[in-house]
Amino acid sequence: MREMIYDFTTHSLYYTNKEISVSIFSLAIDTLEMVFELQTGKLIGIQGFLPLVQASNSKIFLPKFQKGEYLLQKFDLSKCNPNEVYDWTKIVPQTQKYFEKLSIKYDAEKGIIQIGETLSEQETAIKVNDNILCGLDQNLYLKCVYIMPTQFIGKEQR
Repeated sequence: MREMIYDFTTHSLYYTNKEISVSIFSLAIDTLEMVFELQTGKLIGIQGFLPLVQASNSKIFLPKFQKGEYLLQKFDLSKCNPNEVYDWTKIVPQTQKYFEKLSIKYDAEKGIIQIGETLSEQETAIKVNDNILCGLDQNLYLKCVYIMPTQFIGKEQR
């Protein structure tokens, strides 16, 4: 099983088992990569540089969610090449308002990282796996991502 690790010494988010058997591409939100299956547009992971020293330390409350897959909506996968990284807000410009000023929140007590805007009660959340919960706006565009690493390593620097 792949475990998601956050390393405070390198400010990075990664998986212990990086073996992926399908073609992938990534959409980057700043320096964080959302990794998608090329054939289906299904989110399969999140990795990259994520400096929590810049995050606001706050209580994060997870919204109500459904378990399921996060699939890119209204997106032409044929425009993507295997193993390429694209800018999220250029590919999905409808989400720019949520991610242009990268908002990172961190709840050290619960081990939850939030990127993007907080959901309202009318909006939807999908739990992709034990580590990733995607918050969607009313048009089903990504509004925020909740990341719950399996473990945090290194010393937290605040």
